[in-house]
Amino acid sequence: MGNFKVSNQSNRSDRDIIRVRAAIIEEIFRDRNVGYVTISYGLMGEFDMIHMNLVTLVVNQDTIIQNHAGRDMLLRYLEKGMTVDAEFSNRMTSSNPPQSQAFKITVLNRRRSSNITVDRV
Repeated sequence: MGNFKVSNQSNRSDRDIIRVRAAIIEEIFRDRNVGYVTISYGLMGEFDMIHMNLVTLVVNQDTIIQNHAGRDMLLRYLEKGMTVDAEFSNRMTSSNPPQSQAFKITVLNRRRSSNITVDRV
């Protein structure tokens, strides 16, 4: 991800932003003009172990939502199961999962589809 700045938040430094790649949308909740998008993502830890994290992104009118081609999207088009890149504040609530202000969400692809075949032997 390149240098990202929102015009009305230009005093934010890169160290105040957490960037995650290839996160999965686990849950979406909308309440009037605010959305809550819970994502899961992996962090590499010691001994090459991947630690899965959950965070709920608080999405408001200042949050940039785009598709992989850079076209703007609306919150209502986000769906559970989509793969996204996300940029959000390093300031989080102490709730479980923690909540953080979302700056940018980039949809990489639509929901992962799965085909399940049930058969008898």
